[in-house]
Amino acid sequence: MKNEVLLEYMTVRGFIAGIFFCAFIGAISWISILWGTDPAQGVSVVFLFYLTLAILLVSIFTLIGFFSRKFFSPKSISFSLVGVSFRQAILLSVVVISTLLFQGLKILSWWSVLLLVGSVVLLELYFINK
Repeated sequence: MKNEVLLEYMTVRGFIAGIFFCAFIGAISWISILWGTDPAQGVSVVFLFYLTLAILLVSIFTLIGFFSRKFFSPKSISFSLVGVSFRQAILLSVVVISTLLFQGLKILSWWSVLLLVGSVVLLELYFINK
């Protein structure tokens, strides 16, 4: 029994270490693309900008979600917190990246953001009730 708990702790610990590493690599990549390239160079530069920003945001939101859940409910199982935090980080990053993409395409309006947030909330409610 003690080994199973230790194995679970090491798995979560390894996941968190990997997320920290992804956040570090994502931040370095995003900053280098932000400072070292020109958006007029082509679609690939803009794609890499959004991709590295998505990696950075998912990593940061996962860490914030995991540690805040662990702080407010310390007796809950860490492994279950990781999955919820990662899922919500992906959904929140989709909202942020989509909003930036809409702004870049000049189609951002209050109702498009409202529809986007509403669809993400409905998707999260589906995952909660599943």
